[in-house]
Amino acid sequence: MTRLKAIIALLFISVVVLSTSYHIVLRKYVIELPKRQHKLQADTKNTTMHPLREETPLRSGPWIESSLVELGIWQEQEKRREKVNSICTRMNRSVSFQLSSDMVSRLIVSDKSKLLFSFIPKVACKTWKELLVNMIRVQGGNKRKPMMNSNWVLSDFDRDGRERRLKEYKKVVFVRNPMVRVLSAYLSKLKNFRDLQRHWEYAFGVDILRKYRPNSTHVVEEALSIPFSQRPFLNVTFAEFLQFITDRETNITLTDLTDHWLPQHIVSHVCEIGYDFIGKYENLAVEAPFVLEWLGLTSITTFPDIHESNAVFQMANEYLNIPVGHLQALLEYYSQDMEFFGYDAIDDFYENFNETLRLQMMSTIPR
Repeated sequence: MTRLKAIIALLFISVVVLSTSYHIVLRKYVIELPKRQHKLQADTKNTTMHPLREETPLRSGPWIESSLVELGIWQEQEKRREKVNSICTRMNRSVSFQLSSDMVSRLIVSDKSKLLFSFIPKVACKTWKELLVNMIRVQGGNKRKPMMNSNWVLSDFDRDGRERRLKEYKKVVFVRNPMVRVLSAYLSKLKNFRDLQRHWEYAFGVDILRKYRPNSTHVVEEALSIPFSQRPFLNVTFAEFLQFITDRETNITLTDLTDHWLPQHIVSHVCEIGYDFIGKYENLAVEAPFVLEWLGLTSITTFPDIHESNAVFQMANEYLNIPVGHLQALLEYYSQDMEFFGYDAIDDFYENFNETLRLQMMSTIPR
């Protein structure tokens, strides 16, 4: 019976992944549009106007489809930004152009395209980095002189350079369902059985085992006594990793390692930067190419083919083994991310794993 439930869960999640395909997303952006088209206004907190066409009579052919998709995407963007702005107001967090270098160290800069792109680990981060850095090279690099030599991210520039770009450039970020993202981080960093896993385990795994795995002291001390390259894998479990994350809550400094699981509204500084476009990993098939077209970059680069995430296929196996208390803590930990970015279908997520688990958790699921 457990195996059957896992298979059902896997089938359900596969359907969710397929929802990123063109035709389903096209339905979201076209068929479900309000019947009356209207011209979107610029965000009142940003001077960047969205490049929408004026209302024109519909013509036959592919133009209708592309025009309606464009309109639908901007209508969806308006909703996403309004949601973010309302939450930021409630939290007393506001847009600022005078941000410290550590707050803008994850913003890739393209002076030629007047773009600031926020990369979040496990949200197609590597793909976006490679694409944008190669694009900047083709464009001839950024304006001199930054504070450092890399010249790719906003923290490389002095205070005046950062402030000017935050005021004038388009700002883009992509986010992902936090429950899938944290599993993706675990699988790629703590369950790949390569040197990367060893580095992560001895950065965090030692503390995890000491705190959450009984009778592990001898194993840890023995491993620490031998050369790093010969140390055994500690095999941190997903449940142990989640407990480590949720127990420490926000008492973790944002670094190049912790940014793989810290809430995305913290990693991206979503309130303080004030993004013009908030994309979703689940809609990359449509929204990534659209962003490149919006920025006028389609003649320079294209977004590569999208492959289904390994985390999606492993969700049934991994989450079915997580104690209810850990799941409740994890949902609470990511509740603000879910609210900020509109990930609300948690009931559906759990009812396809285990009906008993779903009923136990109903009263604690964040809304």
